[in-house]
Amino acid sequence: MATCSHDNAKLAEPRNYEENTAIAGLAPNSNLWIGVNDMIAEGQFVYESTSEPISYSNWADGEPNDNGGTEDCVFIYANTNGKWNDGDFYSEFFSVCEKEPICNDGYDHDHDQTMQYL
Repeated sequence: MATCSHDNAKLAEPRNYEENTAIAGLAPNSNLWIGVNDMIAEGQFVYESTSEPISYSNWADGEPNDNGGTEDCVFIYANTNGKWNDGDFYSEFFSVCEKEPICNDGYDHDHDQTMQYL
Protein backbone atom coordinates (compact mmCIF):
# COMPACT_ATOMS: atom_id res chain seq x y z
CA MET A 1 0.00 0.00 0.00
CA ALA A 2 1.33 3.42 -0.91
CA THR A 3 1.48 6.09 1.73
CA CYS A 4 1.05 9.82 1.50
CA SER A 5 3.92 10.84 3.77
CA HIS A 6 6.17 11.79 0.86
CA ASP A 7 3.80 14.75 0.30
CA ASN A 8 3.54 15.60 4.02
CA ALA A 9 0.02 14.20 3.90
CA LYS A 10 -1.88 11.23 5.30
CA LEU A 11 -4.38 8.75 3.94
CA ALA A 12 -7.81 10.36 3.87
CA GLU A 13 -9.89 9.56 6.94
CA PRO A 14 -13.58 10.03 6.20
CA ARG A 15 -15.40 11.03 9.36
CA ASN A 16 -18.88 11.49 7.94
CA TYR A 17 -21.07 10.70 4.93
CA GLU A 18 -20.15 13.88 3.07
CA GLU A 19 -16.40 13.29 3.34
CA ASN A 20 -16.76 9.64 2.37
CA THR A 21 -18.87 10.56 -0.66
CA ALA A 22 -16.32 13.19 -1.75
CA ILE A 23 -13.46 10.70 -1.47
CA ALA A 24 -15.33 7.97 -3.34
CA GLY A 25 -16.22 10.48 -6.06
CA LEU A 26 -12.58 11.17 -6.86
CA ALA A 27 -12.23 7.85 -8.70
CA PRO A 28 -15.57 6.02 -8.56
CA ASN A 29 -14.37 3.14 -10.76
CA SER A 30 -11.33 2.35 -8.58
CA ASN A 31 -10.68 0.81 -5.19
CA LEU A 32 -9.27 3.54 -2.91
CA TRP A 33 -7.24 3.06 0.27
CA ILE A 34 -8.33 5.22 3.21
CA GLY A 35 -6.70 5.82 6.58
CA VAL A 36 -8.64 3.27 8.63
CA ASN A 37 -7.31 -0.05 9.94
CA ASP A 38 -7.51 -2.64 12.71
CA MET A 39 -3.81 -3.47 12.89
CA ILE A 40 -3.60 -2.92 16.66
CA ALA A 41 -6.58 -5.07 17.64
CA GLU A 42 -8.62 -7.23 15.26
CA GLY A 43 -12.08 -5.81 14.71
CA GLN A 44 -11.33 -2.50 16.44
CA PHE A 45 -11.01 -0.04 13.57
CA VAL A 46 -9.15 3.20 14.17
CA TYR A 47 -8.02 6.25 12.23
CA GLU A 48 -4.46 5.67 11.07
CA SER A 49 -3.17 9.13 12.02
CA THR A 50 -4.44 9.18 15.61
CA SER A 51 -5.31 5.56 16.55
CA GLU A 52 -8.71 6.86 17.72
CA PRO A 53 -11.70 4.55 17.20
CA ILE A 54 -13.56 5.43 14.03
CA SER A 55 -16.64 7.61 14.48
CA TYR A 56 -18.11 6.82 11.05
CA SER A 57 -18.18 3.75 8.84
CA ASN A 58 -19.79 2.66 5.59
CA TRP A 59 -19.17 -1.09 5.39
CA ALA A 60 -20.38 -3.12 2.43
CA ASP A 61 -22.69 -6.03 3.29
CA GLY A 62 -20.73 -8.80 5.00
CA GLU A 63 -17.77 -6.55 5.77
CA PRO A 64 -15.45 -6.34 7.52
CA ASN A 65 -14.70 -10.05 7.42
CA ASP A 66 -10.91 -10.35 7.79
CA ASN A 67 -10.90 -12.91 4.98
CA GLY A 68 -7.90 -15.21 5.38
CA GLY A 69 -6.96 -13.51 8.66
CA THR A 70 -4.87 -10.87 6.88
CA GLU A 71 -7.28 -8.03 6.10
CA ASP A 72 -6.38 -5.16 8.40
CA CYS A 73 -6.58 -2.13 6.08
CA VAL A 74 -9.68 -0.45 4.67
CA PHE A 75 -10.51 0.66 1.15
CA ILE A 76 -13.52 2.11 -0.60
CA TYR A 77 -14.91 -0.44 -3.06
CA ALA A 78 -15.09 0.64 -6.69
CA ASN A 79 -18.57 1.30 -8.08
CA THR A 80 -20.37 1.01 -4.72
CA ASN A 81 -21.11 4.65 -3.83
CA GLY A 82 -18.49 4.63 -1.10
CA LYS A 83 -18.94 1.25 0.58
CA TRP A 84 -15.95 -0.02 2.59
CA ASN A 85 -14.13 -3.35 2.61
CA ASP A 86 -11.19 -4.60 4.62
CA GLY A 87 -8.22 -5.74 2.57
CA ASP A 88 -4.68 -6.95 3.01
CA PHE A 89 -1.78 -4.54 3.13
CA TYR A 90 -0.29 -5.78 -0.15
CA SER A 91 -3.23 -5.11 -2.48
CA GLU A 92 -2.35 -2.50 -5.08
CA PHE A 93 -5.04 0.17 -5.08
CA PHE A 94 -4.95 3.93 -5.39
CA SER A 95 -4.45 5.89 -2.18
CA VAL A 96 -6.35 9.06 -1.40
CA CYS A 97 -4.26 11.56 0.52
CA GLU A 98 -5.31 14.57 2.57
CA LYS A 99 -3.45 17.41 4.17
CA GLU A 100 -4.14 20.72 5.81
CA PRO A 101 -4.43 23.66 3.43
CA ILE A 102 -1.26 25.69 3.17
CA CYS A 103 -1.66 29.47 3.14
CA ASN A 104 1.33 31.59 2.18
CA ASP A 105 -0.39 34.96 2.01
CA GLY A 106 0.94 36.44 5.28
CA TYR A 107 -2.35 36.11 7.17
CA ASP A 108 -3.08 34.00 10.20
CA HIS A 109 -5.84 31.68 9.02
CA ASP A 110 -8.07 29.65 11.27
CA HIS A 111 -7.56 26.11 9.94
CA ASP A 112 -10.66 24.27 10.95
CA GLN A 113 -11.14 20.67 9.88
CA THR A 114 -11.41 21.56 6.21
CA MET A 115 -9.89 18.81 4.08
CA GLN A 116 -7.95 19.19 0.88
CA TYR A 117 -8.01 16.10 -1.31
CA LEU A 118 -5.04 15.38 -3.53
